[in-house]
Amino acid sequence: LTELAGFIVDDIPLYQTVYRKQNIVPLQKLFADGEIDCCAFTSSSGVKAFLEAYPELEPALVNAVCIGKQTAHTAREAGMHVAVAEKPTIDSLIERIIKDCTAR
Repeated sequence: LTELAGFIVDDIPLYQTVYRKQNIVPLQKLFADGEIDCCAFTSSSGVKAFLEAYPELEPALVNAVCIGKQTAHTAREAGMHVAVAEKPTIDSLIERIIKDCTAR
């Protein structure tokens, strides 16, 4: 499409996402015991990094509050319970967290 419009586009990667496994916090137990109400995600890569960092965690235990549709799609595909911010802004994400996570 850009070629038809006469544009030249160079794709220049500015960063590389690196996932690292973490064993700092026993998330499986904390989620199972209901000690963590929800997790906020602002990107699909954040969802993927979270799952890569905690491979032993059952995604079905996670209540994910996502900033937008694509992030929600990734979380839902992983098996998480998903709520989506009304608008893709941090303020809207916080409002959704307050609405969904304080009611538990």
